Amino acid sequence: MLQVKSDSRVQVDNFGCCSSSVLQGKAEGAVESSAIPHVEDLTLCVACIEQVANVLFIPCEHKVICEHCLCMLDNQLCPCCREQVLSFKLLPVKSKAVEECPLSAPNVEYWTSAEDRTENIAKVSEYLERCGIGNDQFVQTGSLCSSVLQYIGYSEGQELGWFCQYCRNYHCREEIEDSLMYPLGKLIQERNEHERSIVKKTLQVWVCGSSFQVNARLIEVLSNLFPADASYGHNMDDNNKIHAFSKRTATKSLLKLPRWDRRRDSYRDNCPVLSREKPPVNICFQCNKYSPNCVLEGNSICFRNIRTWELLRYAKLKDTWYMPDLLLYCCYDENEQSFYDILGLKRRLKDRYGFVCKELVVLLQNGKHGDMMEQFKNFCRQQHEQPSLSVDSIRKLLKEYEPSFADLLDISSFNLDEVELGTARALMKAIVRRAKIQRKKSNRNNRSWIATQTSAPALVANRNRNNVGPVVVSSSCRCM
Repeated sequence: MLQVKSDSRVQVDNFGCCSSSVLQGKAEGAVESSAIPHVEDLTLCVACIEQVANVLFIPCEHKVICEHCLCMLDNQLCPCCREQVLSFKLLPVKSKAVEECPLSAPNVEYWTSAEDRTENIAKVSEYLERCGIGNDQFVQTGSLCSSVLQYIGYSEGQELGWFCQYCRNYHCREEIEDSLMYPLGKLIQERNEHERSIVKKTLQVWVCGSSFQVNARLIEVLSNLFPADASYGHNMDDNNKIHAFSKRTATKSLLKLPRWDRRRDSYRDNCPVLSREKPPVNICFQCNKYSPNCVLEGNSICFRNIRTWELLRYAKLKDTWYMPDLLLYCCYDENEQSFYDILGLKRRLKDRYGFVCKELVVLLQNGKHGDMMEQFKNFCRQQHEQPSLSVDSIRKLLKEYEPSFADLLDISSFNLDEVELGTARALMKAIVRRAKIQRKKSNRNNRSWIATQTSAPALVANRNRNNVGPVVVSSSCRCM
């Protein structure tokens, strides 16, 4: 098990700056909160769905995973937002929440406070002194959180209304009361309403396949060809004009923030908007701040690269409102087993959980990375051997699996190494068309994501043709 390093103290100090700023701006108008937050929100592990676990924080400020699941992580990505984690700075949640607050009978006295404002301020001051942050030092350091910010409120004469929601939640469970600015329940409600309103306006496309890296390459190709907003770093490419436009747009967005003259330079260096380094393109949410990947013909599209266990987890939690409009399954021409994995996943989702979503299957060519020697060997092998998975073999397999829809399929391939604008645009149009039809059907069917009929057939983008063949619409629907 990884140990908590000394540099995690710096992370705690950053949290202290964030939350204590709220105290200075809103202490006089603070009111005590009677809202009791759900214990699951504070102790739920998103990997094993254990509802009472000592979950851990990582640098992206997500309380995502318990100690047992952390040992089984096979990559350096946050399971919640897919942000790359270079070093784990674990901040364990208070064990008191696990020991004294069972789900059946939450401890009301623990989550609520009857202290008046004076005692509350004294407790915050004591906490700052314990962390080595004085009030004078706090004024110099400012309150800007390094993650995506969310505007909660503005106090007269203060410029401290921006802070991270997860920083807020962390300090609430550190016994700094949730009445410093707004009740915690109100913050969570506003966040969920804001997230729902944005998701309703955006087409959700989840990419799933046996190769997580190759799926990310497909998302990157589509996102770079159709940038949504130049203020997002993962939509920038090597074109100098596009990068200059992105930087101007990002600078204008920064001017809307309050003026932190002392921290402007340091923030500019750490700001992901102005950084030339591309973050992972498969991030949809970072600190519950939504960012679409691209826009095509006025339709915002959000790609999310997910793993199989994540899809099964969402299917298991049937009461969730956040479900995809379209599932984009990826199989690979050099790996026939990847297509059988898709068929097995479809059966499990439908038979075990009753989950049927609108689907799109894409056959990818040249999906593997390698050095020059491996690429040369693969090239020589391809000259003498045909790929194990081809368009004809997919037709044959689909006739056995879905015979009623096999004749209506237009099956071809998409080459990741030789991307053509017409091919990518045809695939994007097919994605948007299918997702929009699915969204309309979901609205007519009371937003129920459990389908009552069979799913849609597969469709694959063609590398040599600019138009995609006929599309068959399923009666499956989503829940928002």
